[in-house]
Amino acid sequence: MMACAVSLFEAMGGNSLARFVAAAVALVLISAACSSTSSTTTSTSTSTTTTTLDPVVAERAADVQLINDLWWGERLAFQVGFDEGVRYWVNNNYPQMECTYSDYIRSWFPAGPVEGLTVERLTNTPSIARDDGWVIPGGRLQGQVAEGRVYVMSVEVTRVDPRSAPEPAVTRNLHVTILDGEAHFFIGCPS
Repeated sequence: MMACAVSLFEAMGGNSLARFVAAAVALVLISAACSSTSSTTTSTSTSTTTTTLDPVVAERAADVQLINDLWWGERLAFQVGFDEGVRYWVNNNYPQMECTYSDYIRSWFPAGPVEGLTVERLTNTPSIARDDGWVIPGGRLQGQVAEGRVYVMSVEVTRVDPRSAPEPAVTRNLHVTILDGEAHFFIGCPS
């Protein structure tokens, strides 16, 4: 830019003050032509969005996961073997029912263990709904209100007993409760 000013001053004849002022004005006007630089300013802004999940919605989502895991665990246990499946019932049943391995064998399998038995329960997840105040309909705790966050759901049950012809899947409304962060089903063991 200084070279442009010197060239302009010399072109106007050199030493007169008027010429110098005219050259200064011209310099301002011409400076863009001699130094055509452009400046771009980029601004980056970041924003953080915080989403707060409704505690009731969050609790239900966690409970639904526990419920689905409960039924999936049953399926996996029976795939390992009959004993593992029945032990899964004992360990994941509503604690106040106090059903034992022997209770289940006597109630559900009077002819003895059924190796190769498979049990699959597929939950219709959208059907899962709270059912607080649900009264246990049979067994040792008949007539008692179940404790915990109780849910009812539509479940397709498939049971394959290798000793007999395949049974068609049936859909049932089953209950699960959440107690101390764990899901428990209600598989009765009539005495």
